[in-house]
Amino acid sequence: ATDSLSAARGTVGAEVVIGGPFQNLRYEGCVTPHLGASVTPRALGQAVRFTQGAACLSASSQVPEENVLEVQGLRAQIDDGWAFVDGTVRIAHLFDSRDIEFRRWDLRAEAEDLRFARGRQSIAGGLALTLNGNAELPRLSGTVRINEGELRDSFELKNFYLEKESGEPSAPLHQQLAPVGLSNLDLDVDVTIADLRVRADVATIRLDSTLRGELHVDDSVRVPQLTGLIDVSEGNFIFPYANFEIQQPEIEFPRRPDGRVNPDIYVLARGDLEPPRTGLDAEVECALTLDGDLDRLVLNLDVDDAGDEYDRTTILRYILFGAPLSTGRNYEGDAAARAG
Repeated sequence: ATDSLSAARGTVGAEVVIGGPFQNLRYEGCVTPHLGASVTPRALGQAVRFTQGAACLSASSQVPEENVLEVQGLRAQIDDGWAFVDGTVRIAHLFDSRDIEFRRWDLRAEAEDLRFARGRQSIAGGLALTLNGNAELPRLSGTVRINEGELRDSFELKNFYLEKESGEPSAPLHQQLAPVGLSNLDLDVDVTIADLRVRADVATIRLDSTLRGELHVDDSVRVPQLTGLIDVSEGNFIFPYANFEIQQPEIEFPRRPDGRVNPDIYVLARGDLEPPRTGLDAEVECALTLDGDLDRLVLNLDVDDAGDEYDRTTILRYILFGAPLSTGRNYEGDAAARAG
């Protein structure tokens, strides 16, 4: 649809043949973008400049209501990267009043140095994928490489729970793919992450970390299964009055009934709380943990100073506002001992 494009430039060559009875016209032909012709899809936000190839449509010789769309080595430049697509798609009811049906795919796509950006997210990398199969069980297989990127999100701190700021929920992926007949897409894709920066903002708190790893995505797009290893190569929780270094991250990808990719996360980080602002005579170590998933994470804080204990509210007041720890010692144990 033309409303999916924000701009189009250049010229194309076209050869089209129309034949058959008026009630059942048949269309055949090819469209060949001339060198430098470009379109800018709204979803991509970047110009796609064609450098070679064509797209041809022909009527099926075996099934009257089917057409075959053949992509003939279509290659394009996208910013500093490139993409290549080749193969066929069989489509039914393309020119009659019935709903269009995508009946079979046999496509191959390759790309390098592509960069996608949307809102506060950006990813750069490449891919080598094939899409094969009929409408009942199409299959996407191959590799995706994330060379670099940044993911940013905002959270709210509510009574020691970190919760994602509410926003417009996106439709499940299988629903987004339904218009092109891929709601039953089967997956067999390896994902390599070389350098992915993750940032989370919580008022005056900031998480800054770098992820690396390898994942395998399989099963259905309705309920995908992710396996593999994600490593936090470096990371910090930065508070106004303390800095915590991530030491023990654990990230797992359980299968969710609704098909969402929402990892379970456990993070242990440690930081030193230094005098004189703490009101203590010596430096003390504080342990910070986060436990939960991306919808809700439980924050815990713990300091053990030579037998003196501090509740997490006291610690949080210090690392957020600089309120001295010495005013919040827990003397319940001493009082109990004296009473005995």
